[in-house]
Amino acid sequence: MEERIKTFMKAKGINAAELADTIGVQRSNVSHVLNGRNKPGFSFIEKLLHAYPDLNARWLLIGGEEMLKKAKATTTQPQPRNLFNQFHGPEVSNPVEGTSAKESKERAPAAAVAGSTSGDNVRVEPARAEELDKKDVERVIIFYSDGTFKAYKPG
Repeated sequence: MEERIKTFMKAKGINAAELADTIGVQRSNVSHVLNGRNKPGFSFIEKLLHAYPDLNARWLLIGGEEMLKKAKATTTQPQPRNLFNQFHGPEVSNPVEGTSAKESKERAPAAAVAGSTSGDNVRVEPARAEELDKKDVERVIIFYSDGTFKAYKPG
């Protein structure tokens, strides 16, 4: 494996210090691997593959294949609509006719309304302090970037 790492470094035009800095390991670690003193551990290989996603893991581990992954043809397939990708469409730059600039800012896409699938705009009313005093919090939901969420209920 050390010979394949050397071959990869030569193909990328990097030295041992640059490789160590890029993958986040000590320079001595890379030196020991390249000189055969130590074999690369799982952490070293994992960091190398994360830092260089075009590196073919099968080639690195067992050889016999292409060193770099072949670029896949990128075809854009529409993703199904869900809560996390529904607002990434084109933005509407013209305000709705017959409304003032202030009113057009208070509008939200209808997709934000649960169960709505039309592209129409819906007016969002700002909350008033008097109304909030009369209401109790039922639950708070936090959505994370990995698609998970956590719901909190008071009491």
